[in-house]
Amino acid sequence: MTRSNQEAAPRRMLAPISVVAACLFFWAALLTFDAGDWPSPHRFPHNAPTQNACGQVGSWAAYHLLHLMGDGVYPLLLFFTLAATLRLVHGRIIHLGERLLGVSLV
Repeated sequence: MTRSNQEAAPRRMLAPISVVAACLFFWAALLTFDAGDWPSPHRFPHNAPTQNACGQVGSWAAYHLLHLMGDGVYPLLLFFTLAATLRLVHGRIIHLGERLLGVSLV
């Protein structure tokens, strides 16, 4: 690896690390979703302390993800997590089988 490639390596890994961190946040928000939290209109008054593990931001994100995509958000988030983890482990996706699996999932 040349010197310029070694210097660019940390910047290349910033995107997969950010995606994994966002996926962990969304997993925690979705798995602790409560219909009584704000902004859900299904219950009033809303829970005084938000029951979501990620607070009001997590409650807002989980409500809108579930409202817009329904139960399809779980496999989508799973595949985002797997793709970002694979990118972190391998550095890049080089195997044809992995690329075909990714394209078929899309």
